[in-house]
Amino acid sequence: MTQTRGTAVPAKDYADPSASVICNRVVSRVRPGNVMLMHDGTGANTDDALRCIIKELRAQGYGFGKL
Repeated sequence: MTQTRGTAVPAKDYADPSASVICNRVVSRVRPGNVMLMHDGTGANTDDALRCIIKELRAQGYGFGKL
């Protein structure tokens, strides 16, 4: 999947996969300038996945900001 700057990386967390599936999906697809698309209140594993995503992406040198 080729992604350009500013492209959304869908976590598809609304489908309620495990936290590790969500984390791997996002971490494997994100590129500099992308935006993660996640849902609040719909996926039971979104909170745990977000912790994993932040940890993994910080280890790769990514930073986080507000939109």
